[in-house]
Amino acid sequence: MSSIKARLGAGLVLSLIVVFALQWTLVSLTVRRVTEDYAASQLKQDVEELLAALSFGPAGHPVLPPNAVRLESRKAFSGHYYRIQTGAGVLRSRSLWDQDLVLPEAAIGAKLRLKRDGPLDQPLLIVVQGFSKRDAHVSIAVAEDMTVFEQEILDFQLTYLALSAGALILLLTAQT
Repeated sequence: MSSIKARLGAGLVLSLIVVFALQWTLVSLTVRRVTEDYAASQLKQDVEELLAALSFGPAGHPVLPPNAVRLESRKAFSGHYYRIQTGAGVLRSRSLWDQDLVLPEAAIGAKLRLKRDGPLDQPLLIVVQGFSKRDAHVSIAVAEDMTVFEQEILDFQLTYLALSAGALILLLTAQT
């Protein structure tokens, strides 16, 4: 009789550990996806604003008025970057300083979402979209440093892990 009880107890312990591990993983992945989706939606808005402000100078070179660019894009290595590519030239945010984002050019209508390391090895989330403006192919990329987001996600995961472990220990203690 005690052998059956021991096997049932061991099965319950193992089942609870697996359920808690799966639940922690699912919640962690969901939080990461929601965070990245939110950041990407902000970047898409920035792309639209840059597209609206974009004009073309002599010989078709792309031009942005200074007030069309967010302040963060003017500070060196701020973590907010943009790159506008047309057949006649490239505009880069001042925040890139002397570096560049090497990105694929987006075809007209294409929307890409990438993760790459930035100028200071920052983890970047990048949105690239392709457009046609005044019969010119325009590819606009906007990037955001995800370091702060990554730290917040890690803090959440550790807190959630501690709470889940505590709940698991309480359940296992109550089971015996």
